[in-house]
Amino acid sequence: MSDLEELGISTNEEHSYSSVKATKESITENQDSTNRCKKKPCPICGKLLHARWLKKHARLHQRKKEDINENRSHFTVVVDAENGIFCSSVNLSGPSYPVHVMKKTSGIQQTSFCDHSACIDLKETAKAGGNLSFECPHVRSVACAKNGQIITLKIDSLTRMKEENFITSERFQEMKKLSEGDNDGSPLLVRIPSHPFYSKRYIYISVFTGEKRYWCKTGRTVVTFDTEEKTFTCQCSNQSRYCTHKALAKWFVWQEVPDLISSTPNSEESRERPPRHDRATSFLFEYLTSTKKIPEKIPTEVLKEFSQKHLDTFTVIPSEGSCHRCNGGLASEIAKQRSRIVLMNKVIEGNGTFSFQMFNNSHVILYLKTYLVLSFYSSDVTVYHKICPRCHISYRYQEWTQGIHNYNNSLFIGLDVCTFIRAGLLV
Repeated sequence: MSDLEELGISTNEEHSYSSVKATKESITENQDSTNRCKKKPCPICGKLLHARWLKKHARLHQRKKEDINENRSHFTVVVDAENGIFCSSVNLSGPSYPVHVMKKTSGIQQTSFCDHSACIDLKETAKAGGNLSFECPHVRSVACAKNGQIITLKIDSLTRMKEENFITSERFQEMKKLSEGDNDGSPLLVRIPSHPFYSKRYIYISVFTGEKRYWCKTGRTVVTFDTEEKTFTCQCSNQSRYCTHKALAKWFVWQEVPDLISSTPNSEESRERPPRHDRATSFLFEYLTSTKKIPEKIPTEVLKEFSQKHLDTFTVIPSEGSCHRCNGGLASEIAKQRSRIVLMNKVIEGNGTFSFQMFNNSHVILYLKTYLVLSFYSSDVTVYHKICPRCHISYRYQEWTQGIHNYNNSLFIGLDVCTFIRAGLLV
């Protein structure tokens, strides 16, 4: 018997091999049990995953939850079912406003398009990357669209608007023709129903334009009516410019809620403006040239004296008390704020009067530079103009006898400055 046998250690090779195999199997079983302990079930789908992959797996469920579905979509309204035009809210939650969307899945021209600028950029990027079927969330929300309110306009209400001088005869004929036209099978006006995310202050109306341009790529535009300010806003122009789309929206508001317009006709920014070459404009031109023209020789007292009321109130108001055409009353409105009055030795702004001295004639350039430096100050010299609600004539400040000249309602130049510049040009 060998020494190993005496110690109880077997020398059988088969026994040694089986011992090693059993050891490896026990190690494998321990590793499997350890791995099973590291796996955890997904709380949403119950799938068994390693702990380190569980967070990434949860993101997949979050993406599916955030995708557009019947329970989570942009508020969308059907505007023109035949041509596949809808109005969708820009945001899923919070303050929002409608934007036009087109999705047509039948006929020869099948297309999908969103008029929102951010979505247009996204689609162009996806197209450049080869994703031709990309659709923004607004387009995908079309499947959950609701019906809009198609507006039926009545000629009687349009006639009353004309009788009360809210529109001219030319605008009356134009709007009447549009209401009686076919409009390519599209409704002329569609009101966007109210939504919890839409402000109750505004009324949104989809208006047919009859053309596709950069501001109405779907052939329709959104006109917004502010019930507090009594103003109309259109995508084709700013508030100061009047257009047919605003006139059509005003027709609807006048027909459905006339108190919102008739209660304050004079303060409405979107009132009808007369054509440029009409009798009222000719009358105003003759009135200005006959009474407001600055004479060639300005009296000395006008050059030396400046009305102190501008320094006290920082307001500029026309002197007309009544309309010189119909003798009716005038309504005062703010034409411009943050204006300036520039004299030879001072710049008058709402936050103060900045004075400086001119040493010689060559310092006129220094004066102009000083004015530009001062222009960054916040100024609020308020400029008013008076408007006749019947003749639609606007009287702006042109009182040269007070020593200043109205250049463009933003800048008022003293007659001493005008005389100085003219003298320099004649040298």
